[in-house]
Amino acid sequence: MYFKGRLRTKELFLIRSDEKFFVKTGNNNTRKSFSDNFRTDYIEDLVYGNFYYTDLPEDCKGNPDSKEVMRFLRTF
Repeated sequence: MYFKGRLRTKELFLIRSDEKFFVKTGNNNTRKSFSDNFRTDYIEDLVYGNFYYTDLPEDCKGNPDSKEVMRFLRTF
């Protein structure tokens, strides 16, 4: 749903709250668990939190390309 532009970035974090997330600070990536602090420190201040993936600038989209991820997911 996220890659098809039917789920906002903030919503993706909220529905996947049972998983750990990588948070980039400067040059470091840290694994964080979802918590009230995580919500306050990261989700509430997401620059593109209210954007759909399809609306994100190209330099904000992760690798691999979303088409590659969707191709992979369809194999299941």
